[in-house]
Amino acid sequence: IEPQKVELLVDEVLTQYLLIPLYDMHFGVNTYDDLLIKITDIVRNTYEEILIVVGGDYLHVDNLNNTTVKGTQLESVDFTKMIEDGVWFLKSIVKVCLENSPCVKLVYLPGNHASSNDFIITWGVGQTFDDLDCDVAIEQFKHAWLGKHSIFLHHGDKIKNEKRLLEVMVAKYAREWGESQSRYLVTGHFHHEKSLAFGGLTHYQMMSPARNSQYE
Repeated sequence: IEPQKVELLVDEVLTQYLLIPLYDMHFGVNTYDDLLIKITDIVRNTYEEILIVVGGDYLHVDNLNNTTVKGTQLESVDFTKMIEDGVWFLKSIVKVCLENSPCVKLVYLPGNHASSNDFIITWGVGQTFDDLDCDVAIEQFKHAWLGKHSIFLHHGDKIKNEKRLLEVMVAKYAREWGESQSRYLVTGHFHHEKSLAFGGLTHYQMMSPARNSQYE
């Protein structure tokens, strides 16, 4: 992969931060042309830092047999189109972010559907762009900064109890917790939206933009 340089197209950026949480996208049974346009419009407001999270289940199946990583049989998908759509969407978002922010970060989280292919796509896109800060470590629990704000990340399938998940994050990232101006936990997996505030933390469970599948 030959890295490409993306020029920053703006002279000044606003002192604000943007999180783009791509949880449970399920490419293969879904496409997102309209969503890309909406995200692009937001990104062009300019941001000091942008964090893009491939938060698990980015693709619908993990292999040509149309199963998840654990072997659960799912409906058939066009595997080639799934890969092409997933790569195109993520590369498009990263490119417009690099054009409108001097600091863009990309983080991978393993999910329960297609963790292998999600990793390969995120790694590949990370190699494609210069000046992209990319975290593709294969870890279930992660931390990222947006300014002085802590973003704690988990797909949502390994620990489903919010308070137990809070305990894990505090234990794993005690220093980051103490240095934070504010703290956010972002998860997915359940496909519906929920927000809670507890223990000095705001938890956002992201709604999936995917259309209904066998899971629903």
